[in-house]
Amino acid sequence: MKLLLAIGAAAFIMSCHPVGTKNSGALLPDTISISRPSYELKYLSTWKIDSSDADFNIDTYFSIDAPVEDGTSVFFIFNVPVNEDNQVKAQVNAHLKKVMKNGTVTYFDHFGKFEGRGALIDGKMMGLWQGKTKIFCHSGDSTSFLVVSQYLVSDSAKVLPGFNLIESSLKLKQ
Repeated sequence: MKLLLAIGAAAFIMSCHPVGTKNSGALLPDTISISRPSYELKYLSTWKIDSSDADFNIDTYFSIDAPVEDGTSVFFIFNVPVNEDNQVKAQVNAHLKKVMKNGTVTYFDHFGKFEGRGALIDGKMMGLWQGKTKIFCHSGDSTSFLVVSQYLVSDSAKVLPGFNLIESSLKLKQ
């Protein structure tokens, strides 16, 4: 009986310690999976989905927030094809006008396994803090997405593994 209690206590103690995921030699927190009708992805367990937005809808509009002040990924999931250039251009213009005036924009065409249109804005958020905003849009026949991620450069080491996990795990279900 004592052996059974000892085994139970050991199992309980072990369950209280998070088991991480090895990634590039670094121990990362556990991951959480989202599987919805039109997409699936993973994110770190230390990150949180913000459901407080009035427009929150886990199937169409949601954000995943890093455990830092200004680190977030906002997702827009569409059930129709969209114009990738128009979506990215609108986001770039809005960010340059309101968030990162005089930011430098670099364009790219891949996000994880997806091809599309993307832009990276590097500049000072609100004119004060060096930051980056990554915008990407992919259009498919029945499912499209736009993702806008931002973070302060000073938090890069804390947030990039989480952003990379989200990017590499995103899959569309068509």
